[in-house]
Amino acid sequence: MNPLHALITEDFIIAAGAVSSATALRRYLVQCKEVQDVRNALAKGLITESTIEKFTDYLMSSFIRGQQFPYELTLAAIGVVLESWRTRFAEDYLLDLARLRKISEVHIAPLVAGLCLREWHKAPKVTKKDFVPKNRCADREPVVRSLQVNVQIIKPSVKTELQAAMRFWRLKNLSK
Repeated sequence: MNPLHALITEDFIIAAGAVSSATALRRYLVQCKEVQDVRNALAKGLITESTIEKFTDYLMSSFIRGQQFPYELTLAAIGVVLESWRTRFAEDYLLDLARLRKISEVHIAPLVAGLCLREWHKAPKVTKKDFVPKNRCADREPVVRSLQVNVQIIKPSVKTELQAAMRFWRLKNLSK
């Protein structure tokens, strides 16, 4: 079974929905078994970024303008999964979700995504070239040569938020 499907179960939605603030929800999701299972599956290659994107598209097909989005907590959970994933896809997902703050159909997921972005930018970006290859120093573990930290301030406008929503949701009728 795809571990992403555990994020849309009634048990998961009820448990995550009982948490009232974005900070508490993020903390809960970090420790949640379902989120950890998705994170481990992504790390092991059992699911890919493409799988996550298709799953998100599937969820967004149930979006109805003017009604609370039923999978908002699932989007937040995917954001928590991606907060430790150092790729352009993860950053784009978190940025796009965070920009949805003024969209009335989603309330807490953009706030959680903003917290995930802070964590994403706090962690040093380490690439393969930062490590000394094992065959050079067979008796030692790889050593980090340098760390790069990418920090940016996000002040989106309403126009930027709507563009992000359209990209994120891929719905042509969002602006209607």
